[in-house]
Amino acid sequence: LGFTADPFSTPVDDATSFQSNGGVVISEGKIADIGTADQMRAKYPHASVTDYGQKLITAGFVDAHVHYPQTAMIASWGKRLIDWLNTYTFPEEMRFADGDYANEIANRYMNLAIASAPRRCAALPPFIRKVLMHFLRPHNRAVCGQ
Repeated sequence: LGFTADPFSTPVDDATSFQSNGGVVISEGKIADIGTADQMRAKYPHASVTDYGQKLITAGFVDAHVHYPQTAMIASWGKRLIDWLNTYTFPEEMRFADGDYANEIANRYMNLAIASAPRRCAALPPFIRKVLMHFLRPHNRAVCGQ
């Protein structure tokens, strides 16, 4: 399954293509080439081949965003979103009125962020200063906005 156009601005049938016998060449962890399986085998005769049969192969959809104020409640369980918000999120965010607690979580958040390298983070205006103080350590880069 591949996208030939933006499915948000083009009808989905016109923005996608499906190839039942497709091939994907991966080099250094990135997609290097695509085509039919026969084309890829001919073009890359020495490449190792993993045949997934009739399985669907598509690019990964990874949402690596994080929420700094929710660091302490990662993976907390809830039946519905509102239950989760009322039980975990809102009480946790109220604790950030305590500057020491906010700093502790900001430090934990930054250590987790550096270890897992998220591509973006969300920090609401009341909390952004704490996160920025930790992002501004030597050798860190941050793009922040609201």
